[in-house]
Formats: sequence, structure tokens, C-alpha cells
Amino acid sequence: MLLAIWFGLKCLQLQSPYQIFSDAHISHQLSKGWLEGRPLLYDTYYGFHGRIHNYFFILLLGPVTWLVGIYGLFLVYVLLTAYLFHRLWKANADWGNRKSVWLSLILYGLGPLAYLIFIDVFGWHPEQYFFPLMGLSALYLAQRKYVKAALCLFLVALVKETSPVLICGLLLFASITSDVLNKKELTLKAVLFSKRNLTIGVLCAGAFLVGILWLSYLNPYGSRLSQALTHLWVADSTTLFFFTVRYLIGASVLFVVLFLPFIPLLKPLPGSKWMAGFLCFYFLVMCIAFFVESLHYFPGFDGGLPYPTRVGSVLSVFFGCYIFLLLRAGSPEHPFTLYPSLWSTILQLTFSSVLVFHSWPFIETRKDLEKSLSHLLSGLQGDMYGDPDRQLLQKFAARLPRGSEVVAPDRYLSIFHKFYGSLPGRSEHRLEQPVLYVCESDTLSPGYIPCPVGEPQYQKYEGKNICIWIDKRWKNQFEKLVE
Repeated sequence: MLLAIWFGLKCLQLQSPYQIFSDAHISHQLSKGWLEGRPLLYDTYYGFHGRIHNYFFILLLGPVTWLVGIYGLFLVYVLLTAYLFHRLWKANADWGNRKSVWLSLILYGLGPLAYLIFIDVFGWHPEQYFFPLMGLSALYLAQRKYVKAALCLFLVALVKETSPVLICGLLLFASITSDVLNKKELTLKAVLFSKRNLTIGVLCAGAFLVGILWLSYLNPYGSRLSQALTHLWVADSTTLFFFTVRYLIGASVLFVVLFLPFIPLLKPLPGSKWMAGFLCFYFLVMCIAFFVESLHYFPGFDGGLPYPTRVGSVLSVFFGCYIFLLLRAGSPEHPFTLYPSLWSTILQLTFSSVLVFHSWPFIETRKDLEKSLSHLLSGLQGDMYGDPDRQLLQKFAARLPRGSEVVAPDRYLSIFHKFYGSLPGRSEHRLEQPVLYVCESDTLSPGYIPCPVGEPQYQKYEGKNICIWIDKRWKNQFEKLVE
């Protein structure tokens, strides 16, 4: 039920004219473009996106998004997460305090922090799938279903080039936890140089290095890692200092939020200091990795740790570790308490602005919210917020040929979510002549024509506050709409 509400809110967010949803449109184009004859991992914003990130998992979602459009991205996430929690419900069936355990899982995996990551004010990113896939990997590892675990970890590896960092954290935690529960005498040397841990570290580091080198080879400007390091060398020291301080404050709060739910599981276990120490250490590793990655956007802080994809990646690792420890170390006699999870939830709410970039009310006024809810409940085919221009564009979208390119301002792009939208003034990555150009009347200068003059010619129509240029090859499909 909770995930169904989340899905509805995400659909509402997409249709809101007050949201910038460009990253979701990019993810949608990357997922299904290869099914419609477009280059692999290509979008109308960045061109060959495969030169920037190894987003291979998103390609597997193509058949879903080809059928239902951008909503398929959210639907797959919700279904995977629902399946994860269904398996978790079955897995802890023998716990005496099952309700407390179950509620702790809900608060950890579907609490305020997870919700804000899911809402993602930048739209949507392929990294969102880290969460359910890492959770399923941890579940199957804990249950010793290694074939299923290997399959899930393989899918995690396809999500992005940073996947090996997340996989390494989960596998090393599982290895150390298994040694502790098997009552092995651990020393720092034994942990660092055990054959299993070294193998995990070397393989994951190698996979990460191969991914970065591959991107550097494809991208003439180098990988984003090399660009971030360049920003670091030339950064102003004062600006970098305050950037770092702000980053550390957010990271400290995030660690407390993610670590608190572990306390009732770790406290009764002999040797739990090794697991707690590893969580501290690996959190530091991820913070350093994401700090370097965030320098790509320096001096802007939008791409730092509170960026939904990065804080979501950290949550994925910790939630995976939590699942593994819960299923391996838990028992009906375990003195489990819910209070640390409740405190974690309170901190998530209190420090939400520090933990993740977000906007709680993604509708600006009560009146807008009422219109949006009315629109959502009418099957996303309603009055389009009472805006005659949006009503007209919705009718156009229903008649566009599959695979069309459309140029429109941000506030109208969501109407054309099944197609290949781009913003006015960004023509360098379009693969074909757009069928439609949409411009807001108050932004047009006298005699301005946004579309190319020549073949195919475009015919101009005017809405209430917009101007629409239609490719004459498709004019007959639209004439009745604009008469």
C-alpha cells in the first residue's frame, strides 16, 4: 500500500508543471531508444550518454518503458522493492518479536530518507535501482542462495560504473559477519589479509578500474573522475574548505541515521566491534569516493552527498548490510528493540534538508494540489490543471507518431513523456527534425522562429499562452485540434 502511494505521488510529480524532470526524461530515452532504432545509451540532452556513465541496467527496462512510457521506470522500482519486502516478510517469520523487526525494516527501507530519494527532485536516475537490487542480493546471500545472489549482484554491476564500490561493501560486511558468527578469532591482520576478503577487494577494485578506463577511452574529455580531479587541483582553497565542511556535516548526520538501527542487532553479539568498525570504515570510503565524484560539479554543491543518487547509494549498502545481519544473527530470543529505529526516523525528518536535496511540497499551493490530485485520480487524462494550452498539447501527444522528437519548455515536456523531448536552444544532440516545437508566447521576440527554415516546412498555430510549430508532414493529424 505504501509503495502504491509512492508510485501515485511520483506520477503526480511528473505531471506537475512546477517540477524540473529532465533527468527522468533522460533515463526514459536511455531505456527504450535502442528499441526504436536510436543509438545505444543516447539521449537528446547529452548525446552519447554511454561516454559518461555505464548505465547498462536501464537498457533491460526498455520493453516496459516502450509500452507505458516514463511511468515504467517508477513501476519497475516499485515492483522490485515490493518483492524485496515480500521476501523479507517471509524470511523473518520465526521471530518472536516479528512486528518490531518488520517495523524497523519499514522505517529503514521506506522511511522519510528513502521517500525523498525516491521522489528525486531532479526527476529519476538509473541509480535508484541500487536499493532493491542490493537488498535482494543481501537477502539471498543471508539465505545462502548463492546462484540468486550472484544474479542480483550481476544486475547491480550493470547499474553504473560505481557499482563495484557498493558490491564490495556488502560482500566484505557479509564476510566479516560470517567470521564473527562462526566464532573465529579475528585480528586486524586476519581481517585485512584473509584470502576471501583480499579476493573480494581485488576483484571489485579491478572492476571499478576497468569501468573508469572504459569511460576515459570513450570520452575525448576524459572520465568524470579525471574532470573532478582537475577541479580539485585548481579550486580556490577557501571555497573548497567551506565545501568540505558542509559535506562533512551532512555525512556525519547521515552516518548516525544509518547506523542507529544496527545497535540492537550488534549489541548482544560477541565480536560486534568488527562489524561496527567495518561500517564506520566503509562509510568513510564511500564518502571519499562520492566527495571526489561531487567535485565534478564544484563549486556547486548540488552534486554532493545529498544528491539523491549518492545518498541513495549509501543507503543501499547500509540497508543491504542490515538485512544480512538481521537474517544471519537474528533469532526469536534476540533482545530486539525498536527505539533506535524510531530515533533514526526522527533524525531523518529533523535533518531532511541536510541529508538529501528535496522539496517536500512539490506542488506550490493548495489550489494546485487539489487540481493535481483531481487530475491524478481521473487516470492522468483529466483537465491538465485547467490550462487550455496543456489540454491542447495533451491532444497533440496522443497523435504523435512513435519515436517523434519534440522541443518544448520544461513545464510542458512531461506531456510528451513517451517521446524524445528536448529543450529549446539545445539542438546539437537531436537525431531528426522535431515534429513539434512549443514556445511560450512571452519568451518570443518579434519574428522569432525556433524551427529551421526549409524542408520540412513548419506551420504555426497559437494557443492561449504558447505558440506551436507543426511539421507539415503530420499536419493532417493535427488540423482538427487547432481549428
